[in-house]
Amino acid sequence: MLIAGNVMAWPNIFADLIETNNHNTTANVSTPSHPRLLLTDYEVGWLASLPIITSIPCILLSGFVVQLVGLKGSVAVGVVLAIVSWLLMGLTSSKTALFIGRAISGAPYALIATTIQPLVGELVSPNIRGFAASIPRFMANLGILEINVADILLPWNYTTLFCALPFVANLILLLFVPESPYWLVKKGRKDAAVSALKSLYPSADDVEEHFQEVEKCVTMSSEKPGVREQIHQMSQSSNYKPVILMATLFFLNGSNSCIFLSYSTLIFSQVGMTLDPRLCTILLGVVRLASVILGAFVSDLCGRRLLYIGSSILSILSLVLTFVSLTFSFIPKISLLISLMCFIIFSSAGINLVPSILLGEVIPSAVQSVGCSLCTILRFMFYGCFLFITPWLTSVISLRFILLIPTTAILLGTFVAWRWLPETKNRSLLEVQKVFE
Repeated sequence: MLIAGNVMAWPNIFADLIETNNHNTTANVSTPSHPRLLLTDYEVGWLASLPIITSIPCILLSGFVVQLVGLKGSVAVGVVLAIVSWLLMGLTSSKTALFIGRAISGAPYALIATTIQPLVGELVSPNIRGFAASIPRFMANLGILEINVADILLPWNYTTLFCALPFVANLILLLFVPESPYWLVKKGRKDAAVSALKSLYPSADDVEEHFQEVEKCVTMSSEKPGVREQIHQMSQSSNYKPVILMATLFFLNGSNSCIFLSYSTLIFSQVGMTLDPRLCTILLGVVRLASVILGAFVSDLCGRRLLYIGSSILSILSLVLTFVSLTFSFIPKISLLISLMCFIIFSSAGINLVPSILLGEVIPSAVQSVGCSLCTILRFMFYGCFLFITPWLTSVISLRFILLIPTTAILLGTFVAWRWLPETKNRSLLEVQKVFE
């Protein structure tokens, strides 16, 4: 999930360009070792949202990739494509190659986002699943912090090259990760599923117990992992209800952090923050990283449902304080940083974390690829549209009115979670499936 953080934060490299272009001038990206690349604000907007656009067809194809190579294999393919895309963007001196590399980065973003959480959910025991499922979100925020820090220390092209390095290590570490036993059983490879469970559980009794649970879960859903079979299975209420629930939460979640992830430097620049906007962005990144760790522990202690609803309420209050800070000029600018920091804490520890955890718990095994793809597409569509129009909105309407969009989305998400979201804490995947029957 480091690819997700890098992709979302990368537009911050061009924050100065966007600011310059708002004065109807042409910006440039140049370093001593790179020829000048002229970029307009229109092109910067496309660079920011291009991976979201190209990821949509890749998400649609992710189910077929999972069917062929499995969940672990899909993650490995995504990591390789991530390395290729970042190297192409960092080494190029051509604007065309820059756009091509940025477009390619949507493919690993799509593959990893739709497969990593189901893989974690199927490999980890229920008592620590909340914490383990939070690690991908932690890595995404680490990627955001990494690129913002590198942006201060390095030229833009070296920062881009630096983004490729962690994925080489990821590719090596994937060699020690077993394939999903659920996928292996669906493929009829029961011996391989037992071997995968043995690498996860030391006790032979635990291996036998979990293997029986996997077989029951697969039999209860479908032993055919194909995409067509999954689409057919969507006609059952026990399958489409959890998919609709998660798709709604992911769709509403698409806007509540977009502006604070990709354009935080732009926000601090436009409101006249006396502190260095880039340093403020890094400070928020550190807070976001610590908040995810806090939410990871809380999710296993108090449960996903309570964490989501509680963090939603606190996030709305933080956005209200942000709105007030932007409305009244006599309020010190530091209050804006404090209110944004509160929003980052509450949203990162709850409403942005919980849906990612639930994706590997709530989506039934029978419709896993199709369900996860649908949720991811809806989130990317909302996120991508908001990402593309944010620079334009900041020049057309006041920045404080843009905050009404994530506030409304969080309110709707809170109602949906309160009304229909079940608690998944300490429940096996089989028990969670039965809840929706």
